[in-house]
Amino acid sequence: MEIKYYRIALRLNEAWIEIELAAETHATSVGFWTRTMGSSAQIRSFQIITDIGEIIGPFNLDNAAQTFFFETSFTAKRLRFEAAATSGGNTCVSDNL
Repeated sequence: MEIKYYRIALRLNEAWIEIELAAETHATSVGFWTRTMGSSAQIRSFQIITDIGEIIGPFNLDNAAQTFFFETSFTAKRLRFEAAATSGGNTCVSDNL
């Protein structure tokens, strides 16, 4: 899957990343890796909003030690991954794209 571009917002409890794929793609799973700064800045759950406004999730993240994968079934070209619940602080995702 080719990523055309992405944008990130890093505002305290309003973290999100928006990704545009090179073409409309059917997604059967997604992976997400949060980061942590010890006791803060960790995303505990997230949701995905597609370019047609479909909301997928929320999905829970147990920790920041690994990428978590979730089964899905949707088709989109642009995806916005939004933090639904965080531990507070400067939340962010790992940018291992």
